[in-house]
Amino acid sequence: MRIALFGGSFNPIHNRHIELAEKVLKDNLADQVWIVPCGNHAFNKSLAPAKDRIEMINLSLKGNKNIRVEKYEVERKEKSYAYDTLMALKKINPNDSFMFIIGSDILGEIERWHEFEKLKKEAKFIVFHRADYDIIDKELDILLVEEGNSSKLSSTTVREYTKQGKNIGQLVPKEVAEYIKTNKLYLK
Repeated sequence: MRIALFGGSFNPIHNRHIELAEKVLKDNLADQVWIVPCGNHAFNKSLAPAKDRIEMINLSLKGNKNIRVEKYEVERKEKSYAYDTLMALKKINPNDSFMFIIGSDILGEIERWHEFEKLKKEAKFIVFHRADYDIIDKELDILLVEEGNSSKLSSTTVREYTKQGKNIGQLVPKEVAEYIKTNKLYLK
């Protein structure tokens, strides 16, 4: 099986994340997309509790059987690194092939990733354009560079809107907006 790993903090997941996962499947780049929320962020970002982020991801999937949450990183006590996760998942799923979904914003920092040189030999990449971030050649094995429909939507925007009391109904699925409101997330 071809599995696209979509890693990130998902703090929270938003509509563009879901669109990208669905596009990978629609374009037949992978058989499944595994959303991999980080546990302890490699760059020490402050995050909502993992249980809340996972619940919001599950709410956003709406029964799509080809997209699922992979909890490997949130179940670890150590910091999360893409290379370590990839190697662990390959060991658990030896007959599957893996690739990563990343945004063009990540290309500017990807060389800082743990074991980057090894990682780029082990996996292919699907790169989606993000507004204000050019596609930079990092000598990755890239399956697709999707330059259309770039978006400025980010989890940071969702958190800022929530903090300011603005409506986030157009940024996240309705169920996620309700979850954020009910659980009083991102108010501080």
